[in-house]
Amino acid sequence: MSVCVRRMRYEDLESMQECNLHCLPENYAHKYWMYHAISWPALQYVADAGEGRIVGYVLAKIDEENSDSKEPHGHITSLAVMRTYRKTGLATKLMNLSQRSMVEIYNASYVSLHVRETNFAAYHLYKDTLNFEQHGIELKYYADGENAFDMRRKLSRDLFGLGLKPGSKEAIAAKAAAEIASAKAAAEAAEASLLAELEESSIESTPVAKGGKKKEKEKKSAVKIVQPPTLPKSSTLKISDESSEVLEAIEKAGSSMDLEPGHDDLLKANKFNSKSKSKGR
Repeated sequence: MSVCVRRMRYEDLESMQECNLHCLPENYAHKYWMYHAISWPALQYVADAGEGRIVGYVLAKIDEENSDSKEPHGHITSLAVMRTYRKTGLATKLMNLSQRSMVEIYNASYVSLHVRETNFAAYHLYKDTLNFEQHGIELKYYADGENAFDMRRKLSRDLFGLGLKPGSKEAIAAKAAAEIASAKAAAEAAEASLLAELEESSIESTPVAKGGKKKEKEKKSAVKIVQPPTLPKSSTLKISDESSEVLEAIEKAGSSMDLEPGHDDLLKANKFNSKSKSKGR
């Protein structure tokens, strides 16, 4: 049982009236249907079972005259689904599509409808499935004198995933806020990049390199080469008497004794000094 839900076309008017006569005691003249179709064509939807056979419809309008506020609101004039097609979700789909158009096209703030006090199935659909709330009671609203519940549902673009309306104050403010945030983020990124470049260039140039070279020079200047003192060529080596006796004992011990380099010269110098002393005496 394939059913297509779509916007009403002019050729659907007669089938919509037939569906209305089968389902509801509230019936309307042909010109009243035409008034809705001409004034608010985007709000009228039908359930087409094929070959133009209409098994459900929603008839709606924008009520600007009877509004409590300056903002327009929608009103459901009539909703009907043939008995064999009920409990299939058609009524919910018809209502949601019409209300979406109310918000998208007319920026409606809420939608209203009237339902008989004794129509429990319709009341359950509006209250529990479509989230309508009872706003009041209209006494003797219907021709037969039955009271009606005045029910309303708040509408918003977010409810139907539409986002902000293009050109509205909210959309302009949101766009300006987004541009400011984007510019701020770009400025912060540029500032971070500049700081990183400055830090990198300072590391490569002055503080570490110059400081390192300075420390290196300080280390080099702190190291002093101490050279041994040199004796003048004319000076003679003076050895005490005790040292002379020790050297003579070493000489007597024989040349087989291993001496460190430079000791032979010391022995020769001792002999020379001993001879000089004996001659002087």
